[in-house]
Amino acid sequence: MEIIFKKTAIISILILISHYFLMSQDYVDYYNRINEAERLIDLKKWEDAYSELKSAFSKNKPIPRDYYMLSKCSCMLGKKNKARKILYKASAQSYSSPVSLLNRDSFFFQKCFNEKEISRIISRTKIINDSFRNRWASSKEIISIEDTVKYFFAEDQRFRSLMKDNPCKYAQDTSEYCNKLRAEWVSHDSILQERVYQYIKENGFPWEGGEDIYILLSHFHSEMFNKMKPILLEELKKGKVDPFFLGMVFDRMEIQYKSNPCGYYVYGQDCPSDNWEQVIKNRLSIGMSIYYNGPRRGGYGPKNILPWASQYQK
Repeated sequence: MEIIFKKTAIISILILISHYFLMSQDYVDYYNRINEAERLIDLKKWEDAYSELKSAFSKNKPIPRDYYMLSKCSCMLGKKNKARKILYKASAQSYSSPVSLLNRDSFFFQKCFNEKEISRIISRTKIINDSFRNRWASSKEIISIEDTVKYFFAEDQRFRSLMKDNPCKYAQDTSEYCNKLRAEWVSHDSILQERVYQYIKENGFPWEGGEDIYILLSHFHSEMFNKMKPILLEELKKGKVDPFFLGMVFDRMEIQYKSNPCGYYVYGQDCPSDNWEQVIKNRLSIGMSIYYNGPRRGGYGPKNILPWASQYQK
């Protein structure tokens, strides 16, 4: 059964959105505006989405993949040359190639480009993006960060792989061998987590290392995570942390250590509707979409619409 918020609750949520737009001068505001633009794109409100994107870009350096949404809006508004230039700009800055997005969204770009033009754009976009990717892949700094994250993740998984089908994983087995093995696991995790904490504190968040770092963070012990959380929030404000994956980590911590299924609703199937307003506040506070559950898709692909969001899809 579809649950509809009371009118007063809807108004208060809209006020919350406005509050975060007005008060935040960092990437939290940027992410919230981008999320709003994505909703407007899905509603085919191209002018409104274009304005929201331009507003976000005017206050923070754009994250390259978000250029794609601006190009899409420009195309649908008849700004053909602008759409083309934006695609080339995105290709020169983003590790993720816009070519696959162009192919998936060919319906939209056929509105302003003919078949030959699209073919030329894809060809040039690939050349520009390949050049960027080659420079990225050969950067000693990037290689060092990626290798560090790979090492940390491998160490994180070492005991977890060993314990996957091991009866010692469960506290019911109190044999001397299992007690010793579990103690070694806890000690190993504690040492590793302190090393990860010190690395991020000294070097900043290693976003270049991909999503494995978030999986590692989701395994942090409660005390260590509380120590790490302020640093993660600061890195989020700098645009170095992905809001959805951070929310995924936060949500797991809420469930595991506080038995709270209503933190950020990544794993929130058991969260009652009475708590949704607080969930929305939590998601807005770190720039997570309050419309869709999942990584930011840049205005394309299927969406997992959050249960309270149907009222916004108009």
